[in-house]
Amino acid sequence: MLILSVEIMNISPEGFNLFLAVMAALAVVVFAALHFVDAGYGKFYSKAWGPAISNRLGWVLMEAPVFIAMIALWLLCSRKDSICRLVFLLLFELHYFQRSFIFPFLIKGRSRMPLSIVLMGAVFNTLNALMQGGWLFYVSPAQMYPTGYLLDPRFIAGTALFFAGMFINIQSDSIIRHLRKPGDSAHHLPQKGLFRYVSSANYFGELVEWIGFAVLPWSAGGARRPHPQTVSAGVSGRIQPPQSQKADSFCLVIIVICRQAVPSENLCHLGTFGRGSAMISI
Repeated sequence: MLILSVEIMNISPEGFNLFLAVMAALAVVVFAALHFVDAGYGKFYSKAWGPAISNRLGWVLMEAPVFIAMIALWLLCSRKDSICRLVFLLLFELHYFQRSFIFPFLIKGRSRMPLSIVLMGAVFNTLNALMQGGWLFYVSPAQMYPTGYLLDPRFIAGTALFFAGMFINIQSDSIIRHLRKPGDSAHHLPQKGLFRYVSSANYFGELVEWIGFAVLPWSAGGARRPHPQTVSAGVSGRIQPPQSQKADSFCLVIIVICRQAVPSENLCHLGTFGRGSAMISI
């Protein structure tokens, strides 16, 4: 990963777009694979995935690398004086601080996670840092995100989606944690919050978060070629950013994982609680 980080620092826009195309292709592979296998953790834990470790430790080891990698990419860049990029960094790190150092220690029970899942998750998350940090701190034009962009409707809308998704995700995780009483090991059907409308409200919340983060820097134009930066005249210094695939490439992978995880949740609910227990899929 250190080698990849160094390469990202020196990568050309063309090379970076190739990296993003590979990540988008990975989404297709994951989409196909998850038709045949269930994720090997949580209620779908299986010894077939190999040696396992504590669920709490697994989540820390899986999520912490991206938190560290993103900070490292920012510290090593030459754009640390950009207030807007610093805000992007803080939002990104807020998500992963919660996932790395708060969420794992709220987990109840003694469930375990296969080490193979931990390693794959750590690699995937670190690649996410290289996508986001690579674009924001190295590949995007240096003057692309002036401080005035913080008042841009795209930034405001993306931030609103980001925090709405984070709230849904954290609330839904809390609902799941409190389904069981001490000593209870049975599966229970969550029926509060957005679980009244979707079967995997926690996945839905994280999906909304990453859609928001894709909107923030306005990088959802993956089908279009990057165009030259244009800065409109005036005090605001508002810009029309070049298009990038970086956030929507990761968002695409998240959509694939969530979209394929939900049918598994529905099947589990149907098998355990019967017809009517499976809610709307994402």
